[in-house]
Amino acid sequence: MSPDLFRQSPLRGLPRSWEEDAGTCLCRQAGSHSLIRQGCTELVSVSYLKRVYHMKSSTHIFHVILLVLIMASACKEDDTSQGINSLQGVWQVNEVISIYDNSGNDRVDETGNLGEFTFNDDTLRFEYTRNDTLYQGVERWQLQNTQENQGFTRVDVFTLTIENHETFVCEFGDQTRNSEKNATNITLRRESEESSRNPWFELSLNKQ
Repeated sequence: MSPDLFRQSPLRGLPRSWEEDAGTCLCRQAGSHSLIRQGCTELVSVSYLKRVYHMKSSTHIFHVILLVLIMASACKEDDTSQGINSLQGVWQVNEVISIYDNSGNDRVDETGNLGEFTFNDDTLRFEYTRNDTLYQGVERWQLQNTQENQGFTRVDVFTLTIENHETFVCEFGDQTRNSEKNATNITLRRESEESSRNPWFELSLNKQ
């Protein structure tokens, strides 16, 4: 952080170097926000957060909370952008699993060259076969990212919406952190509600 920026910062008077005992910062980049961008390259410590919490100045606490919220928002937007960039291009459908009952006993497994998805900036051209039925079209698409609780952590959950067709849970690679970046394989899963007669199914795709 530059001296001038530090003197103007609501964090003035606090340690310049955040200690290395709380893991990595929440986000990787934060656009044009120079203060946040610098903070994102450093580490946030538990002891630092405790000191901020016990500060008498409510203004300082407000600014720190605002900083964390903006950092988290920038991280979420970055993950979504990486996912969108990964989807761009041509994908081959090489496996389809369809399940027609809650027990999973009534299922159809198919492998081979079962179709193709081509993602452009605004439109998706898709054609695939599932259980001897051909599905095809050219539709607009949208990828969204939410965070959900999984045990003691929060994980990214991506949703791919294809207009006039389906909404899928989109899983990138092995589902580890940043797996949406430069992904070469994805799983699209359409989950069925218990009251619905539509089957649960998933498509496995590899990038060409």
